[in-house]
Amino acid sequence: MLELRTYDFAEISACLHVKRAKNVRDKLTRYGVEYSEGGGRADKSKTYTITAIQNPFKLFCILDLNISAQIDFTKLRDFTVYMLTQKEFRGFSMEMMEENLRKFAYGPSRQTISHYIQLFKDRGLIMTDGDYIYYKVYKDRGVQKHEIITKEQYCAAWAVYWERRNNGANSRAAYSAMYSWFHGVPRKQRTIELNGIFGNELDKLEAYATESFLVEYGEIL
Repeated sequence: MLELRTYDFAEISACLHVKRAKNVRDKLTRYGVEYSEGGGRADKSKTYTITAIQNPFKLFCILDLNISAQIDFTKLRDFTVYMLTQKEFRGFSMEMMEENLRKFAYGPSRQTISHYIQLFKDRGLIMTDGDYIYYKVYKDRGVQKHEIITKEQYCAAWAVYWERRNNGANSRAAYSAMYSWFHGVPRKQRTIELNGIFGNELDKLEAYATESFLVEYGEIL
């Protein structure tokens, strides 16, 4: 992560993974970093004084976590805030996460959330081998909703399905019987666990994401 200080060309070019001064200037501008350039005319003699960073969360994700600069960092930020600050949220299914983030006009889709989770898994920050969360998916006036249930309720619903199957019903008929009895579909998913080995990175990620989030919304809704 860049700091508010002066860098020589070797330092900043290594950080930004570029070889020319023009590329340094282009990337700093594109990443929302304010700076002043000094030193000699030759690239290797130049210095860069970082004076402000408009979006530390975005810059940290790009430089420290190697996340593509083309991603939607507003959606990623909102998801990150909830994932890191709300333990209950880490136990939601992706469908439930999508529903929870729907309060934002540009809330991420279930597919996008799945992509974010994989990004953090690939970097070792989280694991998805925690305890199972059990939930019911159902329709209420045409709107899909979710409800946390117990393992016993989950098993009881599937018992209805398998009882019908074992008595000769096809899969569709058994599924329909289960849905009618349970008033929904039972599902399960493992919860997200934070990897303490990367506690320093997680702390920084949470701090940068939360700071940006609070500037925009004032509170975690």
